[in-house]
Amino acid sequence: MREKLQELKMKGIRIWSLLLLFTFLFLACKDRFQNIVGLYQGEAINKLRYNKGKVVLDVKNYNKKNGVDANIKWSEGLSGEATLFGQVIDEKLILKGTANSQSGLFDLELECDCNDANNKIWCKYKLTPIVGKNENTLIQEGEFNVEKLSNIN
Repeated sequence: MREKLQELKMKGIRIWSLLLLFTFLFLACKDRFQNIVGLYQGEAINKLRYNKGKVVLDVKNYNKKNGVDANIKWSEGLSGEATLFGQVIDEKLILKGTANSQSGLFDLELECDCNDANNKIWCKYKLTPIVGKNENTLIQEGEFNVEKLSNIN
């Protein structure tokens, strides 16, 4: 009888352990970027030249396994546009592409964070001139904050 009680106790401990493990895995898999698809608009600053302007970020597709497709365009004091591809790395959305501006082509990298509850994205960006395709030789850095306008692309 004692052995039966001990055996049932061990089964109960195993079941609770499995429930705790599944709960932890479920919470760990929650994806805070899952609702990021949409059109965003906001203010940007180029820190090299201290120019301010507008930026539109259009997040076209998001899939945790396959990554992110997006477009970006600067205006009203800043210029340039790019098609971006990326993925979530260490809880940051990393997007890369080639930006085309008035002064030439740049390799563009964005590191973004998202507050999905407020429908806002904050990004730091780095523009590195592509040698031979750019009259500018200085690396430019900046940042922007954008707010979601819609979920329709």
